Amino acid sequence: FSLRLLLPLSYTMCTNREFISTNFYYFIWYFYILYFIFFFFFFQAEDGIRDAQESRGLGDVYKRQVQRTCDAVCKDGPWRALAIAGGVYGSFFVLYSGYNKGKQLPGKSKVHASFTGDFTVADNLKRIFGKADKFSKRQLNKVVALAGLTLTGAASIPRSVCWEAWPSTRWNVFLVGAGSLAAHTAYSVVDYYGASPTKVLEANAKSGHKYEWVALLAGSVAQLGYGWVRWRHGALSDAAGDLLVAATTAGVIHFYLIETSSGKPEDLPVRPWGYVAFAVPAVSLTAWIANQLSRSL
Repeated sequence: FSLRLLLPLSYTMCTNREFISTNFYYFIWYFYILYFIFFFFFFQAEDGIRDAQESRGLGDVYKRQVQRTCDAVCKDGPWRALAIAGGVYGSFFVLYSGYNKGKQLPGKSKVHASFTGDFTVADNLKRIFGKADKFSKRQLNKVVALAGLTLTGAASIPRSVCWEAWPSTRWNVFLVGAGSLAAHTAYSVVDYYGASPTKVLEANAKSGHKYEWVALLAGSVAQLGYGWVRWRHGALSDAAGDLLVAATTAGVIHFYLIETSSGKPEDLPVRPWGYVAFAVPAVSLTAWIANQLSRSL
């Protein structure tokens, strides 16, 4: 009965773009609950039904499954990395995309305008996910870039500082972050430069950006560094960690110079939560420098 009811309703919701755009939160929560019930409970419930012990009811099976899921997230491994990545992405969707920058007043910097805005989370997310236009795609691209830079920055924090007990989590966090930045790079090359190597070399997609060519060079260095760590090392050893710090630093330079037209901090038009993508790599670089100094002393 449940499937006969849910499947037609799911099809109707998926094919009705007006419904999705005007009832975005209901749409998301519906599919979250459907996924949770179908994949999390349904197959596990079958295990409980087939169990030969009569004293074990479905409630006990569900409780054990919840406990197993919590244990998986708490232990070192991909599930913990997925929880970290989900939290980072969720924070950028809500606190970055859901925020509107204020108007730039005469005599005030772009930074001032960025910090004098307000939140309209529901309206902004409806606009982003409601229809696949250029605005929504570019907003998604920004979230992917910022989340990717934050995750690679977190993974580049030295192992001795916070990753000693979680090497697998650290590696998977890095993979999600590097994959996000690779997707961001691919989309940006197509959207801003028409996938043309000549236009990339000309480096004038953003008119008035003085250091766009430096930004593109730094982004290329970052991608080469991430690729080398992924395919050559296969794990975040100390040597790979050093390279990851350098690649993430290059990524931050790219982000800074591609966003500001003059290269001056006051011209950086980044919404407040976007500074997290600067702060986390800055922490990793500071910790790396401290580690190097402690080794030399």
